[in-house]
Amino acid sequence: MPSDRNSSVTESRYSNSTRRQFLGTAALGAIGAAAGCLGGDSGGSETGGDGDSDTTAGGSTGSAGSSGSGGAELSFTSGPSNSLAFGMGNAMTSVIQDNSDLTINIASGTSGQSVASVVTGASDLGFGTTLVGTRAKNNEGTFSQVEKSQTLLQLPSFYFILLGGFVGVDSDVEHFGDLEGASFAPGPSGASYWDVWELALQKGMSMDALEIENSGVNQLSDLLSAGRVAAVGGPTLSNYVTPGFMQQTLSQNDVRMLSYQDSTLQAIEDDPMTPVDDVEKSRLDNVDEFAADGDTTPMVSANYVLWTSDAVPADAVYTLLKTAWENTDALGETHAAYEVWADESWFTRNMTTEVPVHPGAVEFLEEIDVWSDEYTAGSL
Repeated sequence: MPSDRNSSVTESRYSNSTRRQFLGTAALGAIGAAAGCLGGDSGGSETGGDGDSDTTAGGSTGSAGSSGSGGAELSFTSGPSNSLAFGMGNAMTSVIQDNSDLTINIASGTSGQSVASVVTGASDLGFGTTLVGTRAKNNEGTFSQVEKSQTLLQLPSFYFILLGGFVGVDSDVEHFGDLEGASFAPGPSGASYWDVWELALQKGMSMDALEIENSGVNQLSDLLSAGRVAAVGGPTLSNYVTPGFMQQTLSQNDVRMLSYQDSTLQAIEDDPMTPVDDVEKSRLDNVDEFAADGDTTPMVSANYVLWTSDAVPADAVYTLLKTAWENTDALGETHAAYEVWADESWFTRNMTTEVPVHPGAVEFLEEIDVWSDEYTAGSL
């Protein structure tokens, strides 16, 4: 069954660019993928980096189109080359190829490019937030300009990014809504977690009144300590692993972790596109003060799943997921972000009811007894 925000696994929000410039950067990535122009600046990695990632994406090998999984080759656009997603993709490739007859060829690209590559047939597998996938399915935003040759289908959870915001302990700011008229540095422009976070933040403030300061994530610590911005934030826990740049920011500054006003939090929780997790404060090292009361703090979660299409056979997808499940120890040893995969409830943790699920994934989820009729099974 899909987990709720209080379950054990889901303890389940820029130089001065305008908001239009920020969104334009993200839009360009998805359109570029559809046009086959996948090289160039990624606009920032998903969880870190300075925005200069290589985003060259390879095309599908075509091998996945044959029936059965025997010897199938799957192409996977798996994140900018300095990102968590790309590191996880490489780890998965190694483990899957050592323990099955599948071959996975990794290419780099942002999540928008990744999903666009799947629906245009340039890649067999991709990754991205459920928000990006829902927009792609509904031909919304930049995806209205993408010529699809494949039907997008959902696969299980990949990773999540819990988004936190921080001010100095001497600041009067307690809630995100208090930042209206102030400057906020949430990481690099074009980062896909921002779309989810912006949806959440705008429920409690006018985004036009928030001064966004673009920066590489490695600059967040200095921006806060130098007083160049009122608040910093971004990926704070990725599959419960704290990225190095955020560890640096929290350890080098005396910080208060921001929260959401009650009315704003309720509005965020009511929107399925802006999931919220109640995170135990003990998971957050080097935070000196919390605006939230109690033992937990609410954090908006950018939920990433794997994506594929109706062109990829069920046997190949089933083999991929079953092999990963049977080798979760090896995955966790290869990359710490895979440690949460050892709990079967993980696989539906991030999934959305908005996009049909690939039949090979349905078979796997039924087999481990976590499939729910709340989801829709897709067809090939």
